[in-house]
Amino acid sequence: MIVSEILDRVKLLIDHDLTPAQVIANMNELTKKLFRKFPLPDAVCKFPTTATPYYSLPDDCSEDRIRVVTIDGVDYTKVAPETQTPPANFCTVFSGALFISPNCVGKVAYLYYRPRPDGLTASNMSTEPAFYPDYHDLYVYDAAKWIAGIQRDVDLRNNFQAEYDELLKDATKQLKKMGLKRVKETIEW
Repeated sequence: MIVSEILDRVKLLIDHDLTPAQVIANMNELTKKLFRKFPLPDAVCKFPTTATPYYSLPDDCSEDRIRVVTIDGVDYTKVAPETQTPPANFCTVFSGALFISPNCVGKVAYLYYRPRPDGLTASNMSTEPAFYPDYHDLYVYDAAKWIAGIQRDVDLRNNFQAEYDELLKDATKQLKKMGLKRVKETIEW
């Protein structure tokens, strides 16, 4: 379900005069909450190693989301730059660049990280939320619940909360059953 469809369904459930940008800001907050509860599967970025041990990070990867770098089956543990005694094989981030030590030239490195979900915007109403499509109704009921709360309509808010809770319970059961250890390759340099 794309953003415009979600907004239309919300409008059908509860009449409001909020702007799409205001409702979408609430949807972005829900996305953050959902991905704290249900992390995205690990992404992997494959790149060749060069003589310079500094590499650019993918756009959806921040320093705190790096899990490990693997080169020839050897894991390079991510450590903080101020670590006094790092392990023999390690990686860290300096000034936004990934540093790998020891650097193996001419090999293929795999960066495993937790990607950041993309934010939704009012300027692009044809995008889909990053969360699993089967559970996009969570966005509808969460926005309707939020709007009912703003309007101080306790009965409607409670009804939307019940619908949201039921969907979230189903999502929890189904997504935990699927497992979240799947890896998807997102970028290849």
